[in-house]
Amino acid sequence: MTCSRWKYGRIGRTARREVIERFAPVLYLHPRDRYRPGCVEDYLEGVCLRLDRKHTRDKPVLDRVNCATRLLGHYVDRQHSDRSYPSRYFLEVAGNRTQRETTRRGNLDRARCYAHMRHAPGSISRWDIQYLFFYPFNGRLGAGGAHEGDWEHITVRVNHYADRIEKVYFSAHHHEGRWSYERSALNPAGYAVGATCGHDGNQHVRVWVAKHSHACYPEPGRHPRHAFMLPHGGLHDTIGDLLPDDTAAESEPAATTWDCAGCLEDLTEHTQPWLRYSGLWGEVGQMFSGPYGPAHQPWWYDDDAARLPFPSAIQFLSRNNCCSDVIYETTDDAGQYLTDTLRRDFEAAGVRSLLCRNVRRGVTIRMYDHPDPGSAGDRAVIRIKRPVDYLYIDHLEPDGSDARTVIRENDVFRTELTRVNGLAGRLAGVYID
Repeated sequence: MTCSRWKYGRIGRTARREVIERFAPVLYLHPRDRYRPGCVEDYLEGVCLRLDRKHTRDKPVLDRVNCATRLLGHYVDRQHSDRSYPSRYFLEVAGNRTQRETTRRGNLDRARCYAHMRHAPGSISRWDIQYLFFYPFNGRLGAGGAHEGDWEHITVRVNHYADRIEKVYFSAHHHEGRWSYERSALNPAGYAVGATCGHDGNQHVRVWVAKHSHACYPEPGRHPRHAFMLPHGGLHDTIGDLLPDDTAAESEPAATTWDCAGCLEDLTEHTQPWLRYSGLWGEVGQMFSGPYGPAHQPWWYDDDAARLPFPSAIQFLSRNNCCSDVIYETTDDAGQYLTDTLRRDFEAAGVRSLLCRNVRRGVTIRMYDHPDPGSAGDRAVIRIKRPVDYLYIDHLEPDGSDARTVIRENDVFRTELTRVNGLAGRLAGVYID
């Protein structure tokens, strides 16, 4: 490719098409995952647009016929465009049970691989080529995780002349994606791990797709995930993992292969009406909802921005449910002493569980039913042993009516719950060290 085709950092439509085809990925889908990639147009023919309204029934906006037309692109929330307020529009799979399952399963024969080309953030000498895969349904993961409308992607970073791969970003579970660029015996030229030379002489990136979650990985097999630990109080008295490890196909022959080179669609010029739609691509749920469209995601502009951790937060919840009301939220800063100002709120609503997001190692949270921590009353002491992205403690006192102390510990956290006459959500003193 000659320098003149890249003059002033711009690229024409024909040259862009050549580059997109040159590095188009090959996906290896898990053989036991019945939810396959699909085509956006097919999905829109099986969904309706609704407006989420709290404390009342959702409002119908567009039926299945009108969702499949250019009308969907008109539903752009001004609030969401400046990222100050989330959109309340969402797409919901419609029809009877058979029709819904048909829509959710996708169709690999009609699936499209969507491409988006941009300058690498902060650089005019490199290019990013994003390859997007749309799955009508994300399967169940452990205790949850199922949702409609699943967008996944990889980003291939190439040099200025777009003739060499420098590294590849594999997306996985919001901020769990990673760049891969190590040299290996299979790629002595230094291409990203997973890159292979195709029959057409181009460098196609190989992607192994995890079962149900559809997370992208540069190699097959099992992939451990970040901690999301839950002590199941009186249910089993054990430590459970709500976010199971991802599992991709163990080998190429066992996987279903999808070569994206023959089914590419370019999104770079934003000509598709559905790309402007700013709502959710799946039904709103208590724990999991469909994602926003690609053009309304941080990774559309910068994959590293999508990897930034959530702000630190410690939330005191009103019930034994991670989706219950937040009575109070604070950070993991040491030296906090929460008593008089919050005592009335805590006693009125009752604190039953605790949710921690992006909490640092060594944080200790002490909760008492008396302002004096030296008193011999009910208390709960939680110590974080290593950094956690998401940690939910579903009980703050032992089960039963007997006075006792119960200690639970694993490699992530330690809880010491002491019952005297029952905490019952009444917190009079909270200390964060």
